[in-house]
Amino acid sequence: MKKEDFRYEFPEKFLEEVYVFENNDYLLTISEDIYNDETIEYANNICEKYIENKNDILNHMLDSGLREAYQRFNYTDEFIKENMGKPQIQISMKKTDANSNWKFDYFGTLVFLEHKLDEHIIDIEFTDELKLEDYISMDG
Repeated sequence: MKKEDFRYEFPEKFLEEVYVFENNDYLLTISEDIYNDETIEYANNICEKYIENKNDILNHMLDSGLREAYQRFNYTDEFIKENMGKPQIQISMKKTDANSNWKFDYFGTLVFLEHKLDEHIIDIEFTDELKLEDYISMDG
């Protein structure tokens, strides 16, 4: 994707001003303050990694609390993975001179708003080359 493939969105739909790209596999957002060619190149890499590693990512999420969260419904791992829906890939922070002590260059979140499991928002944070945290978050 290139700069012209994105559209600008105001905060009423998202929590901040973002640039958005959407296809059948994911909705990508990049925070306005880090939106540039370098971040778009990074976003391309992250989106490719998501597509290539989707099954591994969902397995990691299952092992990081997702399986346990839906245990009471007797959902199988396959049922959960099949019903996660399209994620929102949010790229929200980038290392700069002001925050040069960070241990990572980029920070983002995979957010699942369109899943069919219940009404919760499910997300997992990532850094750099889609290094996932070892916990999921559920809101709602």
